[in-house]
Amino acid sequence: MWHAFIAPGAGVTLSAVKGSARVLLIAVTSGEPIAPHLDPTDAHAWKQRRAPIAQVDLASLPDLAWAKGAYHARIGFAAEQSPRASLGVLRMSAEGTVAAHRHDKEWELMGILEGDGDFVQAAAGEERVSHVVGGTFVAVPPATRHEWRPGRSRPFLGIQLYSPPGPEQRFKKLAANPEN
Repeated sequence: MWHAFIAPGAGVTLSAVKGSARVLLIAVTSGEPIAPHLDPTDAHAWKQRRAPIAQVDLASLPDLAWAKGAYHARIGFAAEQSPRASLGVLRMSAEGTVAAHRHDKEWELMGILEGDGDFVQAAAGEERVSHVVGGTFVAVPPATRHEWRPGRSRPFLGIQLYSPPGPEQRFKKLAANPEN
């Protein structure tokens, strides 16, 4: 069961309905502290949520597949729902590489849930290779060239976040021509 939500203004409680659950929680803000005023009597504290909580079942979203099914993405939230960040799930075959590329304005955060390989970043003429496994998170600053070289032992599964949103739209273009 894969679910994601956006909670404008924060203020949420998470609990498992039955048994235990694994939770990955990511907070994206405008740059202001999440809780600048903890005193509810403070004039700056919000009394009502700025917008409703938006929730999505990631498994029910369209499966964007390309390269004869070797790559799959599901976009949970994009700019329409979340102007500060997008969130998606990325699956690749054990041999699936991601060619060197860069995002001029966007940060990329990749949480590797399954698989292993080398995450390569290059900036200012220096290349940094990090061998990563499930449970590793990688942050890529804007304008940093990066690529994925798989370990080829297991398929890749990751949670991907872009801030601000935008680069996730390339998955729609790739899936429109699945032979690429």
